[in-house]
Amino acid sequence: MVKNLVIIPAVALMVLMACGEAPATEEPVETTEEHVEEVIEETIIVTPLEDPGNLTAFRDQTGEVLYFLVTGDEVGSVWGTDIYTDDSHLATAAVHAGVLAHGETDVVMVTLLPGEESYEGSTWNDITTFDYGAWSGSYVVEFAFVDYELAAIPDPGTLTAYRDRNGEFFTFEVTGDVEASIWGTGIYTDDSYLATAAVHAGVLEDGETGVVTVTILPGEEAYTGSIQNDVTSRDYGAWSGSYIVE
Repeated sequence: MVKNLVIIPAVALMVLMACGEAPATEEPVETTEEHVEEVIEETIIVTPLEDPGNLTAFRDQTGEVLYFLVTGDEVGSVWGTDIYTDDSHLATAAVHAGVLAHGETDVVMVTLLPGEESYEGSTWNDITTFDYGAWSGSYVVEFAFVDYELAAIPDPGTLTAYRDRNGEFFTFEVTGDVEASIWGTGIYTDDSYLATAAVHAGVLEDGETGVVTVTILPGEEAYTGSIQNDVTSRDYGAWSGSYIVE
């Protein structure tokens, strides 16, 4: 997915320079939307990382640029403006910075920076961030003007580890299996085995390996079993988490 550009912002210029397309002093580079999209489509394809929550785990990678698939969130503590402490909640900082709207999912670009002597809070886009003193790591979050591909995650078995991430979607590489236990039809309990639910839902055949998309849902009051594609799913009552496989 490539963003529509009218001018080349600072981040796009950095991309062009890295690719040997930096504008010469004598001959400024053409700044049409088509030219920028052509350059980016030909040179930059990234596989984004899953949202890490905050960036403290990346503190030793100062100067690196990373891409994350993030869903904007209004709830989360953030310190700073433009430059944020690395323990600031990324999904909320992205909304504060105007990169994402609340509930919007997209790839963002994060530049890892050293710590600052102080951070100044502000209120932007209905998000209020806090002041803070010296801190050991920082980051900037910006639009990702790149084409991206979502990497498939290995089959997790069941989806219980993803409970409460309602509305988020994930891609998994799965081999269809008709032997494991599942509960529900269309919407499955999150302890249902994904490989079997995928066959039951008609997404994969038994023994077929492919990439499936799972959407995480809240629990249901009841689940109705059925027989589909030679797989029998079971009825169940109230359960705390669910998913759809497509």
